[in-house]
Amino acid sequence: MKLGEPQRALDDLNKVIELERDRMAFLSRGEVYRYLGEYQKAIDDYNRGEALDPAQWQDDAFGLLFEADTHARLGDEASALACCARLHHDFWTPGMNSTPSGGKADIAEKLRRIAADARKRPSTARAERGAIFALLT
Repeated sequence: MKLGEPQRALDDLNKVIELERDRMAFLSRGEVYRYLGEYQKAIDDYNRGEALDPAQWQDDAFGLLFEADTHARLGDEASALACCARLHHDFWTPGMNSTPSGGKADIAEKLRRIAADARKRPSTARAERGAIFALLT
């Protein structure tokens, strides 16, 4: 996807998932959907990835971060904060692919703002897609 070819990335990940259902493949495909602004499809894939290995999903934490951010972009503050609450108490991130940066408290505050902004705008997909694309190139 760093080449700016999300459809090709989706095709490749669909094939990977067809051959072997893998937690990381669902996480990666969810990220492509998130990049495209197809937030519900992203959340569905994050849920599929977590279902394959819930303990590992929790330990890795970044799936939770991506899922929290995606819920916020849909305006679903409660679900975003529920994912955030599941992060390790000492979790910290510099922010990846336009996710909030900082520790849990910082992330929660940023998720609240993202969700509030999303609720003000009926469709943020186009703007979000451009912001995420800029980070990937």
